[in-house]
Amino acid sequence: MEYEFTVNRRRYRATRERVIAALDGVAPEPARLHTVEIEGVAFPVKQALSVVFGIERADFITPTARRVFQKLGFAVSGPSVARPRRSEVGHPPRKRPGTIDTRDEPQVQVFDIPTIMLKWSQWERWDDVAELPEGDEGIHIPTGPGVYEVLGKGAMGRLVIGKTAHLRERIRQGLVRGTSPHLAGQKVKENHDTADLEIRWASTDCPAAAEEELHKRHIAEHGALPKYTGHT
Repeated sequence: MEYEFTVNRRRYRATRERVIAALDGVAPEPARLHTVEIEGVAFPVKQALSVVFGIERADFITPTARRVFQKLGFAVSGPSVARPRRSEVGHPPRKRPGTIDTRDEPQVQVFDIPTIMLKWSQWERWDDVAELPEGDEGIHIPTGPGVYEVLGKGAMGRLVIGKTAHLRERIRQGLVRGTSPHLAGQKVKENHDTADLEIRWASTDCPAAAEEELHKRHIAEHGALPKYTGHT
């Protein structure tokens, strides 16, 4: 069974076999409202789609993930997500007599952003990350969210600074091995000898905020984003 879908103008081909293989051995995150059962294990639908196809969670919505897994015949749990009715789009609700309309009142939100401390790994050779096994005799990459950097021999600044919800899958399968989509990783391999490349990573519960700050500092020091990083 095969199903094709598009995220951010990029086309993906999904099969049951690819989903099962990609999630084999992956630990599910705590259950969310919307889950999909893969080989007896319940995964949050956004975690599962992100791991299988290397798509950042911020780039797609829950209904997209639900639809992909439903089309492939997997059991998806949680309430269905209904589309707004045509009458609800672009037309404010009619005000009832005697009610107070607060839509024009100023709204204030305050976010208390915590301090982010990144404990970086040591720099590892690109080829070692690609070839050495996981574990005590290999290179251990955490499975949770975080940020990562790629450094090239003689390069001015970093080649890549990225964020991810799953460091191990994003770095090993996407960036280095190319078995899941990673545009920056593809460009790096096309233009550089991987023997001259090094990678490091750091875990954080706030990968988007950490990436944004790393990009700002890179721009301040080098006048531009990393060579193969298109945007923050």
